[in-house]
Amino acid sequence: MKNLILLSFATILLLSCKSQKEKDINFIKDDLLKSFDDASFKDNSKIKIYTFDILKIDTLSRGFVDSIVGKNVNEIKFKEIEEILKRKSEEAKSSMNMLRLSVLADNSMMKDQYKTETNDLANEIKSYSDSLSEIIKHIEVIQKNASTYKNDDLVYEIKTFLKATVYKNKDSLNYSDTLFYYYDKGLKKINTEDYKWKHLN
Repeated sequence: MKNLILLSFATILLLSCKSQKEKDINFIKDDLLKSFDDASFKDNSKIKIYTFDILKIDTLSRGFVDSIVGKNVNEIKFKEIEEILKRKSEEAKSSMNMLRLSVLADNSMMKDQYKTETNDLANEIKSYSDSLSEIIKHIEVIQKNASTYKNDDLVYEIKTFLKATVYKNKDSLNYSDTLFYYYDKGLKKINTEDYKWKHLN
């Protein structure tokens, strides 16, 4: 009889835990679907979702998530600016060569034009170079702050699969990808945009 009571209690406890987990998964799924609708509304577009599934939920330390996610989202911006900087450097070389030719040709109009263009490009290059330095410092700050979290400060990493089409004006874009999201212990979505470096100028 005693064993039966213990078994019944264990069964009830297991079902209760499973039920809560299912509720949490449904809450997160509904919250993410709402975020897609909100983003679509703000962008004046429409989204048609064919498939959206939660594939896996992992528990990670907040410090680890801040460190990895913060580094990843800023490295994307770093590479974008780095590519622009390369193009601008090539343009500056070309402009400098044209400036030299205009000096040799004693063409004052052409010289003034390429002198202005070269100076403008030099200022742009300095601005982009400063931005790269700022991003590196920003990543370092994120890494430093991440180390202050306690080991028991946990977040949920949500692995999802989304298949959808986004319509805007007469254009459409198909998505079929695995996406990751993060929620704290209170099931509040962690906005990865908050990790991004933002130019103050």
